[in-house]
Amino acid sequence: MKLRTWRTNRGMTQSEFAEAISVRTSAVSRYEAGRVPEAEIVGRIFRATGGEVRPGDFYDLPDVAGLEAVRGRASDSEADAA
Repeated sequence: MKLRTWRTNRGMTQSEFAEAISVRTSAVSRYEAGRVPEAEIVGRIFRATGGEVRPGDFYDLPDVAGLEAVRGRASDSEADAA
């Protein structure tokens, strides 16, 4: 889950969340805008959100299930061609 989504779903301001993880409000703003926090801060965010915002949520990673589906279709097509 994205940090902004988690925070706004709980009605928290950036300032309130910043205080919860001991950073400046501007840092929370940067994290929500796409900057990846340092590992220590990612850990604080993970703990403060009860694990709902995970380290991987700060990266635009591909959908693994979607990749597996594509890979499966490619394998089926290769088998049909043989």
